[in-house]
Amino acid sequence: MISKSAFVLVFIGLGLGSPASATAQTRSPMERFEVGAVGGLNAFTLAGTGDTNIHGRSTFHAGIVATVPLGPRAFLEPQVVYAGKGANARSSDVFGAINSAFRLTYIEVPVLVGLRFGTRVQPRVYVGPEIEFNINCELTATYIGQPYIPNTTTCADAGLVMKQIDAGMTGGGAVAFAYGRGTVSLEGRYTVGLTTISTIRNVRHRGLSLGVGYTMPLAGF
Repeated sequence: MISKSAFVLVFIGLGLGSPASATAQTRSPMERFEVGAVGGLNAFTLAGTGDTNIHGRSTFHAGIVATVPLGPRAFLEPQVVYAGKGANARSSDVFGAINSAFRLTYIEVPVLVGLRFGTRVQPRVYVGPEIEFNINCELTATYIGQPYIPNTTTCADAGLVMKQIDAGMTGGGAVAFAYGRGTVSLEGRYTVGLTTISTIRNVRHRGLSLGVGYTMPLAGF
């Protein structure tokens, strides 16, 4: 089985391994078809639990991206992203505190439509749907400093029935600028779940992602 680190390296390698032709280099960034990589931090939680002890979980995302020009300002941006989500919780009883973590991992496929402005420095805004494929679900808990659930327990072993495919909507913005042969972008987006992640509870994702992307023109485009 491919490790998480190897999976991320494959994404980055695919994104940065495309050569650029002289023709692509002479085009305006508004006209170029570019491919590359994106990665950064995720801060997600679960909405709909009704539990005030639920709070956010910080993790990461990494993936590949393509930027397809649709006109002078508009663009289409499909992505394939490895993303961590979930939530943390803290509760207590007469014996002390219980800290638990709900760790979810997804392969996300957002398809974003956006507008960009400016030339050398480009503010960008975008919005679009995404399909999310659940590839891992784990629970851990600590009770008074000791394992409350032995080691790390899968959601299935804990009796949680999770959906394998979810849907969401994401929107955000970025600031992009030329660097070397390609384009660097500093991005921020907010994602909300459109479907519940479990078959037994009305719980949905929501969270913020902050990232850095780098894209280069693809040869021949």
